[in-house]
Amino acid sequence: MEHGNLMVLVQPAELLIIDGAAIGTMLVANPLPHSSGLSRALSGSSSQAPSRKHFTSST
Repeated sequence: MEHGNLMVLVQPAELLIIDGAAIGTMLVANPLPHSSGLSRALSGSSSQAPSRKHFTSST
């Protein structure tokens, strides 16, 4: 266990399987409008930073 090679723990195929299962579960568990809205929100969130109005409450 000690002084072992840490690269043995890096398994890209395992990450691909876990990500595929997560995405598949999300697609099956939610209706299509929700899934497409989520994909639009995720793709748009990387292009713009949130504005100040996202952080202020209206109460």
